[in-house]
Amino acid sequence: IVDLENTFELWKTQIHDYKHVLLNLQHMADDKRYEEICEFIKTENQRVGNNMVYYKTGNSTADVIIYSKGERAKAANITYIVNSQLPEKIPLNDMELAVILGNLLDNAIEAAKEMQNAFVEVTIEEENRVFYIEIRNSAKRLSFDESSKEDKEHHGLGLKSAEKIVKNKKGQFEIYKEDDEVVVEINIPN
Repeated sequence: IVDLENTFELWKTQIHDYKHVLLNLQHMADDKRYEEICEFIKTENQRVGNNMVYYKTGNSTADVIIYSKGERAKAANITYIVNSQLPEKIPLNDMELAVILGNLLDNAIEAAKEMQNAFVEVTIEEENRVFYIEIRNSAKRLSFDESSKEDKEHHGLGLKSAEKIVKNKKGQFEIYKEDDEVVVEINIPN
């Protein structure tokens, strides 16, 4: 819910700011400052092309979570890769999907922050009637006993919540270390 609120707040701020941009463009047009308008449009196209990323997975809940976590990863200079195409019908409701993706991506981003060439990669797909989520990230360790979080009392609860949802859906939840990466794989019959 917090990520959804943050995403909508960011959107509202961008719309508000863009109104000012349009007013300025109108003022330049009224003054027949066409070269300035052309230069502004050129610069703005480059800025938008370089910075505007939106993920369209086929599921609006996944889109919001993936986008908001992507913004967090970007702010931490973490390469964020998304390979996702959700089928129309998935074996999770919106809340379950939000809990799984939100918690796993938070963990992946936190772990990746400690690495030099930090990355988080998200893959979501369906194959042979099995719904599959894989989150792969750079990490020094797999140990869940060590936490960099200030709230050590609640450390690991998000991972347990995600695993519980998967188990309740008769799915498989696996987490393992592979060289300097941590991989979480989820398979749920669809």
